[in-house]
Amino acid sequence: MARWTFGDGTRVAGGGRVVGRSGFADQLRSAFEHARTGGFVDLPVGPPPGAVARLDPRNDWMLDQYLRQQASRYGLTLETNYRPAHPPPEVRRILARVARYPKMPPDTVF
Repeated sequence: MARWTFGDGTRVAGGGRVVGRSGFADQLRSAFEHARTGGFVDLPVGPPPGAVARLDPRNDWMLDQYLRQQASRYGLTLETNYRPAHPPPEVRRILARVARYPKMPPDTVF
C-alpha cells in the first residue's frame, strides 16, 4: 500500500486516508472528503490552459501528484514509498488535448 509522510508528521495512505492533527492534515481531509462527495478539487496535470483534472483520492497516481503539489505549496518535506505508474485514462485524455494546443512563447506570463 502506498504511503506518504510529510515533515509536519501528517501521514496519508492509499485511498486518501489521512492521519495527523495539524492544520495541514485537516486541509487534506477536507479536500479529500470534498472530492469523494462529488466536489471539484483541482489537480493540475500539465501546462495551462486547461490541463486540470478532477482529483480522485482513491487513485494513487492522482493522490501522489496532489500530495507532491501540496508539499511544495506549503514548504513541507515529503517521503513516500509510491512508485509512479501510468496516469489514469482521464489524465491521459487531458494531456493529449493539451498537446494539440499552440505553443506559447517562453516569456508568456499567466
